[in-house]
Amino acid sequence: MESKSFHNHLNESQKKAVTWGRGPLLVLAGPGSGKTLVITERIRYLTETLKVRPSEILVVTFSRAAAQEMKERFLSFRIADSALVTFGTFHSFFFGILRTAYGYSADQVASDEERMNIVLDLIRKYRIGGEDPKSLAVNLISEIAVVKEEKAALENYYSANCPGDVFRLLFSDYEKSLGKIRKIDYEDMLLMTYDLLKQREDIRFACEKHFRWILVDEFQDINLLQYEIVKMIAGEQANITAVGDDDQSIYQFRGAKPEIMLGFKKDYPSAGEVLLDRNYRSTPEIISAASLLISCNTKRFAKRILPVRPHAEPVRMIRCEDPLAEAEYITGKIRRIRKSGTAGKDIAVLYRTNLQPRILARKLTEENIPFQMKEYMPDLMDHWIAKDFLAYILFSHGDRSRGNLLRLMNRPNRFIRRDALQDENAGLLNLECYYAGKEKMTERIRRLCYDIEVLSKMDVSRAIAYIRREIGYDDFLSEYAALHGIEKGELEETADEIEDSSEGFPTAERWITNWKELHKNITGVKDENGEKKADRIFLMTFHASKGLEFKNVFIMDANRGITPYRKARTGDETEEERRMFYVAMTRAKDSLEILTCRKRFHREAEPSVFINEIMQKGEH
Repeated sequence: MESKSFHNHLNESQKKAVTWGRGPLLVLAGPGSGKTLVITERIRYLTETLKVRPSEILVVTFSRAAAQEMKERFLSFRIADSALVTFGTFHSFFFGILRTAYGYSADQVASDEERMNIVLDLIRKYRIGGEDPKSLAVNLISEIAVVKEEKAALENYYSANCPGDVFRLLFSDYEKSLGKIRKIDYEDMLLMTYDLLKQREDIRFACEKHFRWILVDEFQDINLLQYEIVKMIAGEQANITAVGDDDQSIYQFRGAKPEIMLGFKKDYPSAGEVLLDRNYRSTPEIISAASLLISCNTKRFAKRILPVRPHAEPVRMIRCEDPLAEAEYITGKIRRIRKSGTAGKDIAVLYRTNLQPRILARKLTEENIPFQMKEYMPDLMDHWIAKDFLAYILFSHGDRSRGNLLRLMNRPNRFIRRDALQDENAGLLNLECYYAGKEKMTERIRRLCYDIEVLSKMDVSRAIAYIRREIGYDDFLSEYAALHGIEKGELEETADEIEDSSEGFPTAERWITNWKELHKNITGVKDENGEKKADRIFLMTFHASKGLEFKNVFIMDANRGITPYRKARTGDETEEERRMFYVAMTRAKDSLEILTCRKRFHREAEPSVFINEIMQKGEH
């Protein structure tokens, strides 16, 4: 007999998903549709009604937190032997297989920190420029993972972060570095598990016999190799319950593809399909706007999400003059919301990349509004472009160190030989003496002397503008980007951010001190007990917001080139960007405000095409 809870707490779609019998099932779980409830109640149904032994059930997802949440919720049902249900991440599950088969121990798997350090060393070795080194390392690690997981031909792989020949060398050195410390990474675990199950039928059959029921959470995030392993373990009985939302597939850089979810019924023609179409989280206005946006994607399951909550305020599109005005608007609105009694933890500001919230973070700090950032925000002062600017400014204001001169003398390229500064105390006068009689070089050095003199009379922002446009540093960035096979716009935007952050500071020392203080505030948002204070608002990227919900959500910088991000050139890439924006929109429960700027870095800026899609579709 079915538990009463199935009738008391589930709508018809949820009940259908929970009480599905044997065989494959695809559950399309829209935002706020009770996905975790359905998974835990389905496990309950399997154990209580179908009398499945808990030890035969495997529940896999992508984060420890999600696995732990489902486990705790299920254990609260107090079903006999409930602790024998296996809850875990793909990482822990595959490692368990390898530990059993090969005797692997946890210390043989490279940590995230070890992988990061290896790649950072290789970035320095091959002098790969572009963005913040840590962000670049994260992107390169993702590319290495995709090459491994998809068994891509390295010679044909096009890297989005460095020239192809450099990536091939970096990939080879990365593998050698892992070998030297005798460790494997997560992708090696995947490949080894796949090969093991392919080659050892006895082990594959043992897994199939042990785990007769498999539930996969966040199925839209699965990559091809993970999916192939799950299919092998499921075997012919194929008791797979795949739960996810193709419209929230936003991890293409990790190998996730919505096509896998879209192709589930081709792999399993007899599979059932249930749409969890009731959204219990957001207001009808938010659901409507988000649905209008995502309907522009072509590679998706067509679905209609129905609101449960009553009508409320409309989604607001706010046009601000520039990023400072945007930050002031958000800060003022947050202050008013807080005064009305809303807790900080119920407010989130979301953005496409982790470089964006710099001005907002400064404004919130000035206004004493506590906040916490879920991800690392790159320190602009650590970027090589900032160090180049500082070398010019410090040198012009009296710090005539050889290091500063070596850094600036060929940015842009003046063809000055390093030999000209062999003496530790060598300076501009030595350069003139070294090139005496060589007219072209002498003229270049005299021009450099003139520029240094001009810079000595300027505040920081005017000095950076002069370095970029009069001295020719922007031309150097263009040449650098072409030489290293990276986006010129990426370097220019970093230079823009640095220049913008310097406004209002008379000296480099004041500028550096202010920035370091701001960065310290951003990274030091814990109280004495190391716990996040409940009254802090959240600042995070679209990616980091997935799975979360907030009463009030602001999406900032909804401008062309930011979202969709300028690197999105193909139709598939634009569709993923649209899914990211959809995820951000559907985090909101009560109110959603989407902000754009008329100008960015003193240049005209256009609203995101996503705003136009929402507005135009909403008119019909």
